[in-house]
Amino acid sequence: MSSLLQKFLLGLGATTLLYNLALLLRFVRLHSRPSSLPRYLSQSPATWALVTGASDGIGAGFAHELLVSGFNVILHGRNPTKLATLRDQLAAQYPSREIDTVVGDGTKVAEAIENVENFIKEKGYVITILINNLGGVVGLGPTHFPIVGEMDGDHLDRILDLNARFMMQMCRAVMPLMGKSSKGDASTNPLPSLIINIGSVLGVAALPFLTAYAGCKALTLTWSRALAAEQKQLGRDVEVLGIIVGNVQSAMNTSDVTFWTPSSRQMARAALNKIGCGQKVVVGYWPHAVQMLPVMTMPEWLKDRILGKTMKDSYEEEQKKLKAQ
Repeated sequence: MSSLLQKFLLGLGATTLLYNLALLLRFVRLHSRPSSLPRYLSQSPATWALVTGASDGIGAGFAHELLVSGFNVILHGRNPTKLATLRDQLAAQYPSREIDTVVGDGTKVAEAIENVENFIKEKGYVITILINNLGGVVGLGPTHFPIVGEMDGDHLDRILDLNARFMMQMCRAVMPLMGKSSKGDASTNPLPSLIINIGSVLGVAALPFLTAYAGCKALTLTWSRALAAEQKQLGRDVEVLGIIVGNVQSAMNTSDVTFWTPSSRQMARAALNKIGCGQKVVVGYWPHAVQMLPVMTMPEWLKDRILGKTMKDSYEEEQKKLKAQ
């Protein structure tokens, strides 16, 4: 081997090592740095956080963590009974905080957004945090399906409404109201504001038989990037952060809590810890990022063979259960 080739290979190896070391250091910093959440907290005027889909699961986890951090919280959901129950539980746990509720069905977008918008205007709350957590496919019909041939238009619209349209319309309606009070008792200069949009690993690793949901979650991440860039260009003090979420224990997912599967509250805490990280889209819980690595580096043909087959098996299993009912 010529000395020139040896020098080239040594240089290439050193460059690769330094590059991977830089990625590792960036990863460690991202998941260990202190959160900038306190930046959005004010006692005068008292600031509020609005959490959509807060009746249970990750949404309820966010409510807990925000209350612990000193925020007053508005719980949004479609079931007034569940919201009232959670509100009472949280009020007993956090007596020094204020908690309110607003009802809106995410599959009835126009009506739900109008309810939230009117609620904020009437109450005059100074909202500095909006967490777009609402989403999912459970309860909307079969979970796994090919989008052509087995999915009707109404089913598709419910998924699009719940996982895409509601989030986008919520941003449109609420962002102009954030950081100030409609009652005129806040500073004329809006307080800094934060929007967190909850995405999914499926928005990155698109899988068959969940095409509509995966497409919506990909939209969530792109929307977050574009919205963040837009606010920066307009000179507005609004941080927008898209959070990629993997498997999480919740009311809809009864998986055991493990190193790879956090509780809803652990997931919410991890997401809040990413505030101020300087990135537009991040994986919220670091073990999920580790899980994603082989999927993201896997050749497409291998991903189709392994993960595609797994999704097809899930689809066929669900079809058997539906036919047996």
